[in-house]
Amino acid sequence: MSESDIDLIESELGVELPPAYRSWLLTLPSEFDDPTSKRIWTEIGHIYNQPEQIIGESLNFIDSDCLSDTEWEDWDLSDYIAIGGDGCGNYYIIERDDEDPVVHLLSHDPLGIEEEKFASVAEYCAAIDQIIR
Repeated sequence: MSESDIDLIESELGVELPPAYRSWLLTLPSEFDDPTSKRIWTEIGHIYNQPEQIIGESLNFIDSDCLSDTEWEDWDLSDYIAIGGDGCGNYYIIERDDEDPVVHLLSHDPLGIEEEKFASVAEYCAAIDQIIR
């Protein structure tokens, strides 16, 4: 990903990405070879390494009421950015403009939020780096 890709994400979403995540995105290749892709899929799921993925999935949360009538209904999903998925239709999300946010998993079945999938976005990035490097 390039600086202009990251600028596009920040502009389209009206956010400032966390510094650690921003720096890490600059190191990500746009594609992975098959063995690496399979390891990522098995251990993490989807990594959003294209600006269109991050923007598109994050915009799906704006004005979303999918958490209505759940114990998480006070969470405003427009405060979050989608950074990946577990491969089963669930999203890894981080809070906008947080310096080093926790990575949550927004699950669709059962509907809910795993509130600390990774303790920080830096930990999420390190877990992926372990797979791809």
